[in-house]
Amino acid sequence: MEGGFDDEGTFFYIPFSGLQSMVEVFRRRVIKLVVQRELLNGDFARNLLSWRHSGFSIDNSVRIPDDSTQESLAEYIARPPRMHARVAAGCDQADQDRTVPTGIQS
Repeated sequence: MEGGFDDEGTFFYIPFSGLQSMVEVFRRRVIKLVVQRELLNGDFARNLLSWRHSGFSIDNSVRIPDDSTQESLAEYIARPPRMHARVAAGCDQADQDRTVPTGIQS
């Protein structure tokens, strides 16, 4: 999907070229949001903006071929992690241990 939706739900096609410019816009908006929420002070934000290698990137190499796959991905992204939901609800350690998938260290 190359583009995005506006507030009314209309999709606008935007071909992904000049990704470095998009990365810079995204980086500045994220840092501005964090400063506005007072999670970062202005001096540190200016310091972050001065970094040559910002740590931000955009990867457009993966294509999602069909509506079914797009829907599955959207549902996955929107679903809160089970572990977080159970911890927030105050379950005991035994319940938390059961929610960790096999092969993943907690």
